[in-house]
Amino acid sequence: MKFLDSRVTRRFPIFWFAFHGAIILAFLISLAVARPVCFNTSLFDILPPSHSLKSVSKADSALSSATSRAITVLSYAEDFSIAKDAAVQLYGRYTSASLSEQKISLSEQENSAGKYASFFEDISLFVDAAATAELTDFLFTNRFVLQDKETVSLLEKDDAAQVAEDSLSRIFGAFTLSDFSLLEADPFDLTGGTLTRFLSAAGTSGTMSVKDDVLACQKDGVWYVMIRGTLTPESISLAGKKSAVKDIFSACEQISARRGAQFAFSGVPFHSYESSSAAQRQVSVISTIGILLVVLLFLYLFRSAIPALVSAGAVVFSCGMALGTVLLFFREIHILTFVFGTTLIGTCVDYSIHFFVHWKGDVAVADGFEIRKKILRGIGISFTSTEICFVALFFAPFPFLKQVSVFLFTGLLSAFLCVICLYPFIRLPKKRLLHPLLLVRMKNMPVFLSVAEKSFFRKLLRIVPLVFFMLALGLLAVNRNSLKIDNNLRDMYTMSGHLLESEKITAQVLDYGSAGWYFLVEGETEEDVLQTEEAFSARLEQAKLDGKLETFLATTNFIPSQKTQKRSYRASASLIPLAKNQYENLGFPATLADSFSAEYTAAKNKFVFPQSEVPAILQSVTKNLWLGEIDGRYYSCVLPLHTTDESYFRALAADFSNVHFVNKVADIGTELNALTAMMLKLLAGAFIVVLGLLFFCYPVKTVLRIALIPILVVVVTISILPACHLPLGFFSVTGLVLTFGLGLDYIIYAVEGEKSDGRLNRIAILVSFATTALSFGALALINFAPVHTIGLTVFVGLTTACVGAFAKR
Repeated sequence: MKFLDSRVTRRFPIFWFAFHGAIILAFLISLAVARPVCFNTSLFDILPPSHSLKSVSKADSALSSATSRAITVLSYAEDFSIAKDAAVQLYGRYTSASLSEQKISLSEQENSAGKYASFFEDISLFVDAAATAELTDFLFTNRFVLQDKETVSLLEKDDAAQVAEDSLSRIFGAFTLSDFSLLEADPFDLTGGTLTRFLSAAGTSGTMSVKDDVLACQKDGVWYVMIRGTLTPESISLAGKKSAVKDIFSACEQISARRGAQFAFSGVPFHSYESSSAAQRQVSVISTIGILLVVLLFLYLFRSAIPALVSAGAVVFSCGMALGTVLLFFREIHILTFVFGTTLIGTCVDYSIHFFVHWKGDVAVADGFEIRKKILRGIGISFTSTEICFVALFFAPFPFLKQVSVFLFTGLLSAFLCVICLYPFIRLPKKRLLHPLLLVRMKNMPVFLSVAEKSFFRKLLRIVPLVFFMLALGLLAVNRNSLKIDNNLRDMYTMSGHLLESEKITAQVLDYGSAGWYFLVEGETEEDVLQTEEAFSARLEQAKLDGKLETFLATTNFIPSQKTQKRSYRASASLIPLAKNQYENLGFPATLADSFSAEYTAAKNKFVFPQSEVPAILQSVTKNLWLGEIDGRYYSCVLPLHTTDESYFRALAADFSNVHFVNKVADIGTELNALTAMMLKLLAGAFIVVLGLLFFCYPVKTVLRIALIPILVVVVTISILPACHLPLGFFSVTGLVLTFGLGLDYIIYAVEGEKSDGRLNRIAILVSFATTALSFGALALINFAPVHTIGLTVFVGLTTACVGAFAKR
C-alpha cells in the first residue's frame, strides 16, 4: 500500500473517467447500431423456463409469448343493448376498420375510434355472415379432404348410401347450417357436415352464442358481450402512457360512466400491469423516501450539506450507470430490477459514510487522501467480498437475476470508484465535529457506545450471538417439518380485489374449463407433428369415453395430416356413383353429376396445411395451437378441457416419445426447487472464495472469527422463515446470497477498526447498517412476494451480522 503515498494517488480520477466514459460511450454507440432498448413489465419473465428440454422450452416460450398477450373483456348489463353498446364503443376505440366494417353507426362512434389500433395485433367483437361465409367457402373448396373420421369410415366400408341418406336428412331437417346455394356443386352437403363439426370442435366460448352479430350470453339475468384480442409486444411491455392495459382500464371506466355497463377482464396482461404498476409506485416511494432519509440522516450527523448532497449524487449516478449497463448488455430491463436497484441506496452509501465520518470527526487527518488511505483496505476488502456474491447471482440460468447481478455489480463498482477517486478532493471542513449526540462522551466514548465498553456489558454483548444461535436452533426444531425447499408459484402473486372478481366472473360466464395443463407435440416435419397429434388425439378420445375430460382442442380437429386428407379424398370417390341419384333426390338435373365428378378429379393432390391461408374465424382458434417451426423442428399444442386428473395425463403423454405434458405452475416450481439447490451451492462456493481472499489479508485466527458470522447469519435467517410463514425457496436463498456479501462488510469493518480509531469506525458501522437495513427493510414492505421475501431475508441477516460484528470486536 506504499504506492498510496505517491503522487499517483492524485491521478485516480483517471480510472473513474475511464470506467464511466467507456460505459456511456458504449451505450450511445449501441443505440445507433443495436436493437432499441425497452422496459419489461411482464410478471412471468422473472421466472425460469418451465421445461428442462431445451427445444420444448423454446416451443413453450413461443406459446407463452402469444397466450401471455391474449385478453378477454366482458361488457355486461341487465339490458343487452346497453352491454352491446358499451362493447361496441370499446371495440371501436381499438380498430382501424371502416365504420361499415365495424357495424358502428356514426352517432355511436367515438372521436378516438381507431386511434389506438396499434395496441392490438388482432381484436374481435362481431361474428357476422361474412365471417361464416369465408369459412364456408374454405370448407367447400377443400370438402373432399376434410371429411370427419365417421364419414370416411362409412365410405371405406362401401356404405356411401348411408352418407347420402344422412346428408338428405340434414338438408331437409328443421335445423341446418347447410348453404343451399352450394348444393348444385356439393349434393352430399359435405361442406355443411364439416362446418357443423368445425363449429362444434371450436366451441370454446362456454355459454356464448351469436346474438345480433356479437358473441353474447345471459346468466342470472345479466347479459354478457365478449371482446377478444391479442396485444402487440410493444404495448404489453410498457407501463406508461403507451400501455394498452392502462388505456383499456381508463376507456372502460369512461364508458361505464356514460353507458352504465360494467366490464370484467381476463388475461395475463392485466395481471402484469397490476403487479408492475404496484412495483413502480412502491419503488418510487421507497427510493424517494430512502434517499430523503439518508440525506436527513447525513445532515443530522455531519451538520453539513456536503456529505448529504455528494452521497445522494453518487447513489443516483451509480444507479444511472447500472441502468445503462443492463440496457447495454440485455437491451431491456425488467421493472423489478429497479426494485433490487433500490438496495444500492443503502449499500453504495456505506463507502460514503466511512469517508465522511473521518472527514468530519477525525482531527488526525490533513486531507482527503489520508482518509482514503485509512479506509481503503477495509472498504476494498468488503467491496470485493460483496461483488463476489453479486457475481454468483449472474450464474442463475435466467435473464432476470442476471440483470439484477449486472445492475448491483456495476452500481456498487461505480459508487466505490466515486469514493476512492473523487472524494479525496473534497476539502475538509473547518469544524471537525460530528453531531453532539455522538460527541457526549464517557471516558472518551460516545454515550450510546460507552455503555457497551464497560466490562459487564461487553461480556453480555459477546454472548448475544450465542443466544441468537440457540434461539434459532430452537425455532428450527419447532418448525423442522416446515423446513424444506419449496417454491409454489401460486404463492408468489396475489390478485388485486377487482381483478380477482373479474376473473371469477369471466370463469363463470365463459366456462372454458382449462386447468392450465397442455401438451406440446414435436416432430421433424409438419407432417410428423400432425400424425403424432392424431395418434395422441385418439387416446384423448378414449379418455373422453372414460370420463377423464370433456373435450380438447388440437390443430388436427380442423386441419388433419396429409395422410388423413389423402384417405378422405380416396374415400370420397365412392360418392361418385351415387351422384346422379342424389341430384335427382334434391330436384336437380342428373347431368350435374358429371360436374361433381370433374371437381373431384381436379381436387386431387390439393391439400390444406396449418400454415396455409385459412379463414380468420378458424385462425383465431388455431393460432395458439399450431406453433410451427422453431429451430428446425415443428411443434403444436393440444389443450385438454374440463379435467382434473393430472397424473393420468402425465402418464398418457409418457406413452408418446414426442408428446410432452406441461403444467407450467408445477414445472416452474420444480425448476425453482432445482435452482434453489443450485443457489445454495453458489452460496457455499462464494463462502469458500471469500475465505480464500481473507486468508491473504488476515491471520488464520481472524479469518475463522470472521467466518463464524456468515454461519450465524444463515442459521438465524433460515429459522425466521418458517416463523414468518415463508418457505426456504429460491428468492429467500437469493436473499441469503446477498446477505452473505453485505453482512461480511460489518465484521471486516470491525476488524479493520481494531487497527485504527475504533470509535469512528463503530459509528460508521452503525450508520452504514442503518442505511442498508433501511433499503432492504423497505423491500420487505412491498406486496410482491418474491421481493418481500428477499427484503425480509436480507434485513434479518444484516441485523444478525451487525450484532455479531459488535460482539466479536
